[in-house]
Formats: sequence, C-alpha cells, structure tokens
Amino acid sequence: MGLDSYLRTDLVSFKNVVDLDSHNKDDQTVYLGIDYNLAFTADFKDSGNKFYLKLERNGPYDYDAPLFIHNTLINSGGRVEKYRNAELLPQVEEVWLDNKLLGNFGLKTGLYIYEVGNGFSLNGGYENYGATLYYQVQNIFWRLYYCRPDLVTKILWGRVFSRK
Repeated sequence: MGLDSYLRTDLVSFKNVVDLDSHNKDDQTVYLGIDYNLAFTADFKDSGNKFYLKLERNGPYDYDAPLFIHNTLINSGGRVEKYRNAELLPQVEEVWLDNKLLGNFGLKTGLYIYEVGNGFSLNGGYENYGATLYYQVQNIFWRLYYCRPDLVTKILWGRVFSRK
C-alpha cells in the first residue's frame, strides 16, 4: 500500500498576453492558484496485480486552479473565473488495474497515460480510457493497446464566464 501527494501554490503575473497594447488594462493579470493531488497504490504480493487511484485538482490547461484573481484572467477559451467550493474538490485523474494473467501475460485497464520505452508518453500525454494486453519475458516485451483518445476532454478550459 502506498500514498503519494503534492500541493503547489503559484503567484502568477503577466501583461500583454492577448494583444500588445500596453494601455489595455484588461490584459494585465495577477492571480494566486493551487494544484494538488493525492494518489493511492496497492500492490498485491500473491498475485502480482497492481491498483492505482490518483485524485487531482488543477485548472485550465492542467495548470493551477485560480483562487484569487486581480483584474481579468483570459485564456484562449475566454474569461476564466476563480474556482470556488466544489470546483476546488479533486477529480479522478487516473485509475487503473494491472492484472497478471496466465504465464507472463498481463492486462492493464482503466484511465491512464500510455507510456512506452523510458517514459515516452503517447496520445499527447493525457490520460485516456484504455486497455493494454502485454507479454513480458526478460528483454522481450510486446503489447497490444487500445484507447478512446480524449474521451474525458482533457483540454481543460477552466471555469469560463460567458457574456450575453
């Protein structure tokens, strides 16, 4: 059984992001944001199976969730409001089960990042619902992978304010 966590707070300040007009006061922002996660790992010694659950809260583009904003925070999706109440609760970022099957076969299923080699991530580095059937013996490792890319819409726009 394992537990891993982190908490990051950032104070971000920028100017002239939307356009190069230095007199545009809406194009200057300072905000305080947070990003945190809590991950649980379970390794079953008898069967060799592994279970992983990661809960995380972040904001637009997998960056900080804004808590306090001075002026207007704008990204390519529009104006972003500060996160409050339930928006600060974590969401399921990864959850998967790696089952050892007969012999040296295994089946990994769930919501996870597909990595090959020395941690090279495929499918844009985001979690996808998928399944990997694999076979591993010493230096031989093959796998058959299937996923539904971007099923959970991981291009996070954050909380967006729409003007009517």
